Amino acid sequence: MKRFLAIVPILALSACDVPPVVTDFNGSSVAIQGADITYSPEFKARYDAEAQRICGRVGKTAEYASSQAMPNYLYSHLYLCL
Repeated sequence: MKRFLAIVPILALSACDVPPVVTDFNGSSVAIQGADITYSPEFKARYDAEAQRICGRVGKTAEYASSQAMPNYLYSHLYLCL
């Protein structure tokens, strides 16, 4: 029972919300990584806003292009800066 109680806080921390992280930007595209499994509208809005912010730095707008599953339940979303 003590081992189970020791694991519960670790599991609770692993379920915390992970903010979107920009992993690549080259002026023409931006890759954003996060821990969303379903790419729900809530997550999509956060990733879209982050991509718009990054592409806006070079005077462009972001357009969603694709998603890729990464190790450790992470996903990388590619946006084109047009």
